[in-house]
Amino acid sequence: MAGRPAAAPPRATPAPTAGAGLEAACTVARLVRFVDQRRLVAARLLLAGDRAWPRSELVKYRHIDLLSARVWGDARADVVTLAATVRLTARNGGAVHSGRTTLFFTLGRDRSAGDWLVTAVATSP
Repeated sequence: MAGRPAAAPPRATPAPTAGAGLEAACTVARLVRFVDQRRLVAARLLLAGDRAWPRSELVKYRHIDLLSARVWGDARADVVTLAATVRLTARNGGAVHSGRTTLFFTLGRDRSAGDWLVTAVATSP
């Protein structure tokens, strides 16, 4: 119809800013360092809940190093998934075997403080 503005095309989901990706990567680095140092109480403060990375799994890792991390997949400004390459030593019975592997960390914003919290950790996307 004449005189009516055309509808705006749907927008793509915005990618996280470079700063958001860096902040999320720093959160994952801190989490990995806390697990490596056996500071599980401090590590739990970076998790969005008990189901994000259960304590029963955390205690199985004797050593874990973050080698690299990159934003992976279709990210939004409030949710980021990082593919992190880690080297770890695990006790028997762990979900992840010792050696070099990729873990996928999904992070979301804490609505009260605005900090990144890990909402899920998985071995596949």
